[in-house]
Amino acid sequence: MGNQTPFCFDASAKDIYLMLRTGARLEIIPSEKFAFPVTLIEYLNERRITFISWVPSALAIVARLRTFRDILPVTLRRVAFVGEVFPLKDLEAWRQALPDIEYINLYGSSELAGVAALYHLPKDGPMLAVLPIGKPLSNSRIYLWEDGRLRSDRGEMLVASDALADEYIGDPAKTAAVFETIPIDGKPVRVLHTGDWARYDDDGNLVFLARSDAQIKYKGYRIELGEIEAAVEALDFIGRACCLYNAERERITVFCETSREGLNLRELNKALEGRLVDYMLPRRLVVLDTLPLNANGKIDRPALKALL
Repeated sequence: MGNQTPFCFDASAKDIYLMLRTGARLEIIPSEKFAFPVTLIEYLNERRITFISWVPSALAIVARLRTFRDILPVTLRRVAFVGEVFPLKDLEAWRQALPDIEYINLYGSSELAGVAALYHLPKDGPMLAVLPIGKPLSNSRIYLWEDGRLRSDRGEMLVASDALADEYIGDPAKTAAVFETIPIDGKPVRVLHTGDWARYDDDGNLVFLARSDAQIKYKGYRIELGEIEAAVEALDFIGRACCLYNAERERITVFCETSREGLNLRELNKALEGRLVDYMLPRRLVVLDTLPLNANGKIDRPALKALL
């Protein structure tokens, strides 16, 4: 097993306890390897790593630098990812280069000690139009909730689990806001308000829609900023992207990395025609050499908010 997740991040528990449960060898990959993808894949091969569970940004950089043109991970058999949405074009780059590997999308949060749902990607078939969260694990139940009632179509995901935390230590107000006991089928059930909105697809899989704090009202419309991010990241000339809203100025801003020199807002919005309706098009574009990442390898949104 190849560990990418810092041990200060709860997602590392999956590596530690899976190692103990299975007797696998856990290789703590030096963090500097992730700055040089070819060297990283060489390390995976040298250490004969067969399983990795990384944040999507760590996997995406391997795809975006076209590492697989130079080297392939020859011992790798399973790739799991967790913590944020994996951009589909980067996921497909992995699948095209390594079609025989098993890919697993994990969903969870710190408040429930890791994972509550997963989705095994099919090995065959066309490129995915959307990546499902999947179905709950055997020790978890997930409900959709909106306006104080359960929904059968879409809503905020509430998780009930054997692994649910008791509280936020020393923060009763946040505990009360996030954990709640609600009646389900006539019985009280303690649940976690995840803040993630989802819907069901035709196969009964949960599909992520947006974070509650990433839903805005703009020009009378309810907009999910995650949908704009996904559309921007789907463009061939875009690397990482982050969409934020300045409520005071009523302006949607996209921060991105791009391979197109001199990219401006007009060119971006022209490329987004047909992908987004007019009122969802960004009103400001900020191109950065590299989007800031936090210690867990996710996009550092608070740092970007300071640039709004």
